[in-house]
Amino acid sequence: MMIIYFVYFIFAFALGYFLFNLYLKKKIKKIKPSKEDYYVGNKITPTGAGIIFLILFFIGTCNFYIFDNTFKNSLPNKFYMFYLCAFLFSIISFRDDMKSIDPKIRLIIQFFLVYISTTNVNFLEIDVPLKVGMLLVIITWIYIINITNFYDGLDGLLTSSSIFIFFGIIIINNFYGVKFFSFYLSIILLPILLVFMIFNKPIARLYMGDSGSIFLGYLIGFSVIELFINGFYFLAISIYIYPLLDCTITLLKKTYKGYYPWARLFDYYFLAPVVLDKREHSYVLTISTIFNALNLISIILQLYISKYFFIVTILLAVLQLLIFNKRVNYKKV
Repeated sequence: MMIIYFVYFIFAFALGYFLFNLYLKKKIKKIKPSKEDYYVGNKITPTGAGIIFLILFFIGTCNFYIFDNTFKNSLPNKFYMFYLCAFLFSIISFRDDMKSIDPKIRLIIQFFLVYISTTNVNFLEIDVPLKVGMLLVIITWIYIINITNFYDGLDGLLTSSSIFIFFGIIIINNFYGVKFFSFYLSIILLPILLVFMIFNKPIARLYMGDSGSIFLGYLIGFSVIELFINGFYFLAISIYIYPLLDCTITLLKKTYKGYYPWARLFDYYFLAPVVLDKREHSYVLTISTIFNALNLISIILQLYISKYFFIVTILLAVLQLLIFNKRVNYKKV
C-alpha cells in the first residue's frame, strides 16, 4: 500500500506540475499581476485550472483501482454515478469559469446531480425515515459545495484548507483502522493540491476557479457525510468547522438584509483583512494555516483523549472570526 501510494504521489505531483505549468503558458496574458491591482479575484490571473484536478483525479482512481484491492472494497454503491457526477460538476463549472452561468440554473444543476449522487450514500446507517434522510443529505451536500465555492476568495486559502481537511480524514481513518472511500479520495487529492499550491500561493499565478472549488466541494461534501453517517459526528463537523461557521453567519446576515446568498459583496470574515484593511493575501493564508494546524491537533486530541475536544475546534473557529473582525456595512435594498 505504501509503495503504491509513494509511486502515485511522485507521479501525480510531477504530472500535476507539468499540466498546471502547461495550462499557465496557454492562458497567461502578457500583463502580470501586480500589487497595484491585487485585490480579490484578480482578473489578470488565469482561472479554470481546477479542470486539471479532474484529470489527475481520474488517473489516481485508475491507479488504485488496478493496484489496490482494498480500494475496490471501499467504493460506494453504484460508484460510477459518483464519478459521472464529479465529472459533470467539474465540466459544467469549467464552462462557468469561461462564461458565467446564471446562479439559479447552477443551483438546479447542483440539486439534480446531488440527487443522483444519493445512490452512493448508505441510508441504512441513518436512523431516520428514508425520505427525511435523503432530504438532509441533499441539503447538506449542496450547502457544503457552495460554501466551499464561496470560501475560494483569496490566493492559496481554499487549497491550503483542503489539504488540512483531507489530511485530517486520513488521520481519522488510520486511527480507527478503516478505509472509507473518503480515505482514498484524500490520498488521491493530496499530491494534486500540494502541487497546485505552488501556482496558487500569494501572489497566485493560477486560480482553480469554479471547476476546482465546486469539484472539491462535491468531494468534501461526500467525505463529511460519510463520516457523519458512520457515527463520527463531532469529527465530521470539526474537519469543516471554520468555512461552515464563517459562511453560515455571513449568508444569514446577507439574506436578512435582502441580498441573494450568492451576491458578491466580498463580506465574508476571511476577506475582511484584504477588503477592509488592505492587507496582503499572505496575511490571511498565514492565519488560516496556523488555525488549521491547531484544529488538526484538536481533532487528534479528540481521537486519543476525549471527544469533547470538539469544543476546542469551535472555539478556534470563533477566535479566527474575531481576528479577522468583519466590519461590513450593508446598504438597504
